[in-house]
Amino acid sequence: MKTSKEPQRAWLYARVPGNYIETKNTLNVLMLQAQRDGAEVVGWGYDIHHGWLRRPAYRRMMREAKAGHIERIYICRMSQISGQERHLISFFRRLMRYKVNVIATEYALNLKVPAYHMGTIIDEICARKGWERPWFVSESSERHCVSNAVATPWQARQNDSLLSFRPLVRGCHP
Repeated sequence: MKTSKEPQRAWLYARVPGNYIETKNTLNVLMLQAQRDGAEVVGWGYDIHHGWLRRPAYRRMMREAKAGHIERIYICRMSQISGQERHLISFFRRLMRYKVNVIATEYALNLKVPAYHMGTIIDEICARKGWERPWFVSESSERHCVSNAVATPWQARQNDSLLSFRPLVRGCHP
């Protein structure tokens, strides 16, 4: 395992279904955030299609995570991974197993996820298996937060300035 002084190996993943230009712009934003956090970008991928079968970049990213080639995944928002809570729980469970952190540039995951039922499930998995939560809080976002501890649902709702007004996933509101 790398020491904290060495740059973390990062993967960038972008997906805006049906919109190639917006997907490429998302990759540029992710690259800037990774550089700002001091991460070494070792790969990137984007998918512009709907459906799980037409997402080769996602599958490649997960193979790289499983092989231990990356320590961080940068995304814009969780809906780019999936619009269903059960798929996100599976995504987080796999990343916790591989010891990979997720960074979302649109909102702070440590404040957003606990406001949803999914946050409770992830906390239960972490407690049962002894794993750490799969989100990374960068130093730049810590400056804007009161603390870097995981927020309660009530605290997450109070931090509207740090959260996106979009729901985490379709049909799932705090």
